[in-house]
Amino acid sequence: PSAFDKQSETASPGFYALTLLSGIRAEMSATTRAGVFRFTYPKGVSRKLLVDLQEALVVFGSRGETNRVLSCTATPTKTGLAVEEVVECWAKRHVFGRLRFSDEALTIAELPRRNPCEKAPRLVFDFGVSDENALTVVSGLATSDDAGAQAAADEIGDFDLVRVRREAEAQWREALGRIEIDGDLRT
Repeated sequence: PSAFDKQSETASPGFYALTLLSGIRAEMSATTRAGVFRFTYPKGVSRKLLVDLQEALVVFGSRGETNRVLSCTATPTKTGLAVEEVVECWAKRHVFGRLRFSDEALTIAELPRRNPCEKAPRLVFDFGVSDENALTVVSGLATSDDAGAQAAADEIGDFDLVRVRREAEAQWREALGRIEIDGDLRT
């Protein structure tokens, strides 16, 4: 995990953001089935993204236990990543994931396994230095199949985090707007 500045943390319905001590600003929002992440790097810094598939999906069981990755197939490309993992917590399940990047990676490197029991890779995508300095990532997950994960990622469409955030806030307002509370405001 990366250290971050607690004072930089911002959270609201449908949005979360923070600034890492390295100066990278991370912003996140989501639809019902997909997420969008924007990473803004300091000027002159190479935009690198670590995708740790061994630690990426953690499912907690009813007794607090976490999942084990039994197998993982990852297919990285310069514009994204397709993943199929079999994880076990209280039951075995297949999880399919898709990532799409707003920019094309210049290089992709797999880091060495930290121990022989690891079943999933840790991948570093290097997007180089850009005048814009932002990298947007769209993610979709499904338990059905790869097509379901792709369809989930396609919900985001155009990498527009601001639009996704507005839509998520509107959904929260609509859901919370149905709640009425009666009572004495003095207590």
